[in-house]
Amino acid sequence: MDNSTEREIQDGIMALLWGVGIPAFHIPNRGLMDKATGKYNRVDESFVPGVPDIAAPLPGGRTLWIEVKSGKGMVSDAQAAYHAKLRSRGHRVLIARTVRVVQDELEDLGVILR
Repeated sequence: MDNSTEREIQDGIMALLWGVGIPAFHIPNRGLMDKATGKYNRVDESFVPGVPDIAAPLPGGRTLWIEVKSGKGMVSDAQAAYHAKLRSRGHRVLIARTVRVVQDELEDLGVILR
């Protein structure tokens, strides 16, 4: 199993996306964990629980949403619910534990990797 941190994986994904001309961006969506309830609380009005880590605008008006997880990272209930909302609207959502997973998805979507 890969021992990379989420940050390291995210950095590699961003380098891949920008390297092939995809103007991806990281969504800084931070909340504070309430240890008593196990839920995140908003630190400001822009916090939306479950939003994926990376948005990658693709050719043809498509967007690939990427949730970055380390080898042991789990998708939260809020993330699963938000991902389902995106998918119900025709968006692609990918759980990426490695950069290779994103590269394979781009190839499957017919995005030319230069």
